[in-house]
Amino acid sequence: MYTLLAFLGVGGFACFIFGVIWLVLSKIRKKDTKDSKRFTLISLGVFIVSTIAFSTEGSDDSKDKVVKSTETTVSKTKESSTNKEENNSTSSNKELTLNESKQKRLDIANQLVNELSVLIREDDTMSDSVWFYNTYLENYTNRYQVSPYISAAGDVMNPESYTSFSTMPTLKASVRYSYVSSEAKWLFINDDIMIKTDTNRYDIPTSYNNWERDNSAHETWEWTHVDIKSTSMYLDMANSNSTLIRLQGKKYYDERELTQPEKDALKQILSIYEKYEQLKQYDI
Repeated sequence: MYTLLAFLGVGGFACFIFGVIWLVLSKIRKKDTKDSKRFTLISLGVFIVSTIAFSTEGSDDSKDKVVKSTETTVSKTKESSTNKEENNSTSSNKELTLNESKQKRLDIANQLVNELSVLIREDDTMSDSVWFYNTYLENYTNRYQVSPYISAAGDVMNPESYTSFSTMPTLKASVRYSYVSSEAKWLFINDDIMIKTDTNRYDIPTSYNNWERDNSAHETWEWTHVDIKSTSMYLDMANSNSTLIRLQGKKYYDERELTQPEKDALKQILSIYEKYEQLKQYDI
């Protein structure tokens, strides 16, 4: 549209100039000026109309540009405001998630500490270590039993200490396997401990040198300590209807079923250890 109006304006102006020259020459030559006047007026009209139309079109386009610019500014403002709201919402959600995560860790830590407080505790002030023994079995090596326990270091009875890696206490779960025979008849255990549950068979690696030994006038006893690295086998042992354990000696072996107190002791210690392992998995 701009091009057409510009063409008409320039053409009208050129015709107007031509008409004026034609009119002047006609008067000089004393000829009829009717045609030259009509042509000049028409040319002037075309020039004036095209000029006005060109100005109006330019004004409307400027308004459109202003409107579009305003709309763009408003759109950007709304977009910026929306982005800020989304960022604030995201930040708020992250903070809420972190708070919820910390509260969950604290809840688990409270449960862990409550369960630890029930156990039989022994402190070694020299090494800053603590031992927690189960409440179902006597804590002696001269007993024929499978007895789990926990050794720990750090602020173990403070739930808050479990919510940060920098203050996280150290907990290690272990099992003491011990064997007792009467009349000084040594078994001299020298092979893997064999376990059989309702559905599985396990071998716990040990050798002759892993076992400690002692005796009295009427008894001999042997014992070893095994760290719990995975809870699945011990949970199977604790939950099985029938759990057999076999200790293999140089010439003979001894086999028996785990007692219910031994199974309960395993469940008690494993419950604490699993909570500890769960806390270690959190992103803290």
